[in-house]
Amino acid sequence: MHKKKANKKWRSKNPEKTRLMSYKRSARTYVRRYASHSDIRDLIELFNKENPNDQEEKFDCNFIK
Repeated sequence: MHKKKANKKWRSKNPEKTRLMSYKRSARTYVRRYASHSDIRDLIELFNKENPNDQEEKFDCNFIK
């Protein structure tokens, strides 16, 4: 019971981290279970074009068949 309360308190104090962790879990689930090669290629292209967090390194999607 204490752990549940502590987790709820942490989530309420860290809404940004909580939201980012949720997005990351959802993305991993999608990639692992549902995405096709075409979907992955599209995601990589989207990342390369629009991700403001890492503009230094670009990923090459030519390795996907």
